[in-house]
Amino acid sequence: MRIIVLALCVWLCQASGESCKRPKISGGFVVPASETYSHATKLSYSCNREMKTTLETWWGELLCDNGKWSPVPLCVPITNCIPQNIKNAQPMPPRASYSDSSNVTFVCKRGFKADGQIDMMVTCNKGAWIRHAECKRDASACNPPAKVNNAMITRPYQDTFEHGDTVEFVCQNGFRLEGNKSSTCLNGTWSSPPIQCVKFMVQTQPEGSANSRKPTYDESGVTQGGSEDSSDPSRPAITHVRECKAYPTIENGDFIEEAGGMALKAECASYYKLEGPKQVMCVSGQWSKLPVCKAPCLLDQSQLLRSQRRYLIHGEEDEFWCKWGGWVKVKCVDGRAQYEGCGY
Repeated sequence: MRIIVLALCVWLCQASGESCKRPKISGGFVVPASETYSHATKLSYSCNREMKTTLETWWGELLCDNGKWSPVPLCVPITNCIPQNIKNAQPMPPRASYSDSSNVTFVCKRGFKADGQIDMMVTCNKGAWIRHAECKRDASACNPPAKVNNAMITRPYQDTFEHGDTVEFVCQNGFRLEGNKSSTCLNGTWSSPPIQCVKFMVQTQPEGSANSRKPTYDESGVTQGGSEDSSDPSRPAITHVRECKAYPTIENGDFIEEAGGMALKAECASYYKLEGPKQVMCVSGQWSKLPVCKAPCLLDQSQLLRSQRRYLIHGEEDEFWCKWGGWVKVKCVDGRAQYEGCGY
């Protein structure tokens, strides 16, 4: 009887979801046609002649999810280009498709470059992309660090890490980290040897013993020496991020909760460079040191040859051909490009 009641409850919950109106698809149609569709209904759609879906299939499937269709159905001219067809890159600005003859800047994903550059200009020509380069893995990039038993890395998993990327390790409860807690990708190799997470053994010392000493901690609360007594009042109280009142803000960036809610990961908008700690924690009710997002530089093309880079990342230096011959050296400093040469 319990099982029947539970099944009935599940069915009623599904049925109670908000229904969807017939999706309006410019240049397309749905089957079966109706004015409304109940929650959880699956629906097929296709595009009219000389049109195509943004999936580049000749039909697609939609799901009514509590009043909204997923995914959003789109039909575009067959001469449009779809950004997903460019591997290892993201278009700027992002769109579902780009019209014929559009010139679009694609930014290579982290750890990839196109002829030594982080971006490339691509042209849409009658539904196909025309490009002179591809985003290929940079020789200085690293694979993910080798797995460490009883440990994790305090940032989302990724297949490729750029030269200069740093990761931090943490051990699970009951284990102590031995070795450097961080490692940096340097020209395809991780800087530090593999760490170990060693089972922690509590050793009781007689009160007042000459050998007893208090542990010391770094700014993130990782033990640097002494005993591991977590009741020691000298240890910073690192708590769940929601214990700090309001989330911190970072201009041109955002924070993402990670590590089970014990830290916030800082991320910057496209082209902005993160400087400072990549992770923020709630320590004794206060936020630890916050990072900043340094602005990129939009290059002045008036004196430069065409088909060159449009942006430099903060701290980056590069050289370019001048329109009238010679070279110009450019350095980006927090949104301000510093030029040397070409009459600047």
